[in-house]
This record gives sequence, structure tokens and C-alpha cells, in this order.
Amino acid sequence: MAGIALLATLLVGIVLAAGKHGQQFRLAGRKLEAARAADTLFAEWLSQPSGVPREASGTIRGQMKFSWQTRPSEDATAAKLGLEIIRVEIREASATSAAALVTTELVVPATAGRGN
Repeated sequence: MAGIALLATLLVGIVLAAGKHGQQFRLAGRKLEAARAADTLFAEWLSQPSGVPREASGTIRGQMKFSWQTRPSEDATAAKLGLEIIRVEIREASATSAAALVTTELVVPATAGRGN
């Protein structure tokens, strides 16, 4: 009888671990897809004369399931050098969670992209 209880406990542990592993694997896949979408977005921004938008948001063209948001980060050293740091967050557009899949900061000239 003790052997059956031990096997049942082991089986429950395996099933729970497999479920957690599956969740982590799916999250990693979404993060990788979001990183690829962010790369496409950055290439688009950097190829335009207007540059990187400040304090803006939208969806990624061709990747409507992801949304982006930008906001300037205060950095005195960057400002002294004539630069600005823009924080970019990529999220699932349909997600109710506030957690970003990808967050990065871009360093751009302080005057680039004004008016976006």
C-alpha cells in the first residue's frame, strides 16, 4: 500500500512539473516572438527621418498581436552628451497583464524624432 502511495505522489509531482515546464516554454516562445517583432519595429523607426517616437504607443505593423509603448527615461549623463534614453516596452495587445514581454532602452540624439 505504501508503494502505491509513493508512486501516486511521484506521478503527481511529474504532472505538476510538466505543466509548469509547458507554461515556461510557451512564455519563452512569446518573448522570442515579441523580440523579433521589436527588432522589426526598431528597424522601421530608425529608417524614418522622424526617428524613435517619445511617449507614444501603438501596434506593431504586421504583428497586430503585439503593442508597444515608449517613454523617455531621465538620465543626466545622457543629456549632457546630447542624447536621450527612450524606454520601449512590447506587450501582447490582448493581454490584461501589465507585464511587458520585452523591455529595452534605445539611446538616440536628443533632437531626433520630435513631434511623434
